[in-house]
Amino acid sequence: MDKKDFYTTTIKNWENICEQPCINENTYPKSQYTIEIFHFINPLCPECWGLEPHIKKLQIEYSHVLKIRPFLTGNLTELNIRPTLQNTRHLANRWEKISSKTGMVCKGTLWLKDPIKRPFILSLSMKAAELQGQKLGSRFSRILREKIFFETINVEHKSLLIECAKEAGLDIDEFLTDLHGEAAAKALQCDFKIAKDFDVKVLPTLIFFNQNVDEPGIKVSGYQDFHVYEKVIEDLMQQHVQKTPLPPICYFAKKFKLFALQEVCTVYNFSPTKAREQLLPMVIRGILKEHQTSLGYYYKYVHKNN
Repeated sequence: MDKKDFYTTTIKNWENICEQPCINENTYPKSQYTIEIFHFINPLCPECWGLEPHIKKLQIEYSHVLKIRPFLTGNLTELNIRPTLQNTRHLANRWEKISSKTGMVCKGTLWLKDPIKRPFILSLSMKAAELQGQKLGSRFSRILREKIFFETINVEHKSLLIECAKEAGLDIDEFLTDLHGEAAAKALQCDFKIAKDFDVKVLPTLIFFNQNVDEPGIKVSGYQDFHVYEKVIEDLMQQHVQKTPLPPICYFAKKFKLFALQEVCTVYNFSPTKAREQLLPMVIRGILKEHQTSLGYYYKYVHKNN
């Protein structure tokens, strides 16, 4: 299937399924965890990418009490942006401005050298990956966005989506079948419906729920300092929550493989200088490769014996 057929088939499937109602559209299953977070994002949202250090810190320090469920947002018009010289320059400038604010490497040059023409393909691919399990779906989502924000690669092309899927450990045949079939489009439509139900208008948005079904969730819209999310957790738990001890930084590097300096700073409460000092021995030993950009540093785990 060539690129034109790839886009045409996917668009046709999406438009047909958008007319169908969601299955169990008003049912949001409860989690076994004490706190559940609905995490609303868009794969091309720089503020959502900027929140990744906070998400990592939540997952590490509060893994024993909370679960995070990702949802995608958008609409068909937004997901079919036709790049022009004016809007690509605007997007490039905006990405780098947000990068300076959050500390996460977010290279706007992507929009100048090879702008993404079919953003909806990225959202569909994330839902197709998620159909193989949330863990694999989250891994695929992270890899996809690493290539976009760190490496300025336009991953809307089929070959690059397959590359991301392989790196995430997905079953490729199943991934492609779901991407072109009804399942991924249906799942994406349901995400949009849930976002509408919760009146999500700003990205990123986190909605915190506890186990009491009679209590409404607490919505936190936009990029916030980490202490805001901690305060919500403690308010919902109605007590101080004992945090899980942080792992050694070498374990962090091995587990996450590719990460920004800002993520280390946020998780370990390090200054950028302190974080680089802690990572330097692994760089010298060849365990990590350090990448320097005008917007900050990111690291790739390259230890060949693991």
